[in-house]
Amino acid sequence: MLRVAIVSDVFRGSGLGNYHRSRELFFFLKKKKLKTDFFLYNKFLSSKNFYNVIIIDLPLRSYNLDILSKYRNSFILSLDHNQKYKVDANISIFKKSSYAIKNFVNLKYSIIRREFKKYEASFNRNLLFISIGSSDIRNKRFYLKKKYSKYFKKVFLSETTTKKLVRKYNNQKKFISNMKNCLLGISNGGTTLLELIYFKKIVIVYPQNSSEKKFAYFLKRKGFKIFINPRKIDRNFLKKILNYKQKQRAIDDKGVYRIWNVIYKLYNKEY
Repeated sequence: MLRVAIVSDVFRGSGLGNYHRSRELFFFLKKKKLKTDFFLYNKFLSSKNFYNVIIIDLPLRSYNLDILSKYRNSFILSLDHNQKYKVDANISIFKKSSYAIKNFVNLKYSIIRREFKKYEASFNRNLLFISIGSSDIRNKRFYLKKKYSKYFKKVFLSETTTKKLVRKYNNQKKFISNMKNCLLGISNGGTTLLELIYFKKIVIVYPQNSSEKKFAYFLKRKGFKIFINPRKIDRNFLKKILNYKQKQRAIDDKGVYRIWNVIYKLYNKEY
């Protein structure tokens, strides 16, 4: 039987995007009856098991991946590969990696969490959703709430994570309910931005770093109705953008199936 390891990580300031994506892939592979183990990076360092396929999904930070050299007979794949370590393939929603032998790049590889699939979107003009990443590394959330509150009857402001972030964020009914019910969302340029687009929301984006800024502009060039670091916020601006319609059928819930299809074909040398 095919044995798979998924390696991700979380740390203060990293956000939860990589973790949630890896977790979703883990549940999908388990459902397919594959022997699959999920590791945070430090735990994987002490693993002594052999894996046919190793999937790494790491946040933007420099990691020592020399441990992978002992898995010379394994197929090593990375999601949105950002490390300076050679891998067999990179499956990305945004950009290629020169450290991957093969690259598969398309927004269709976006993974939407299973919790989101239970909800149908509605559009409340009086509700504003704000989530500037799970870490809010620039401390903008309260400033933004104050800035926008006078224009909306209700403002939902997401919490930041703590050291118990994994347990705390496994059940986010309030977070998802407010996201799916708003018409306008404010987010950073990471996973929350994609989730808002999945629900077809108009989005104002405040990127937290240069990578998020590049990704936000990439989406804007693709035709999504997103507004990046708007300078002037007033009633006329908000009235105008609330009349826009988000791009349709752009991000769906089939990304995890497509990723597995690529992995399966690569492993079986069908590509």
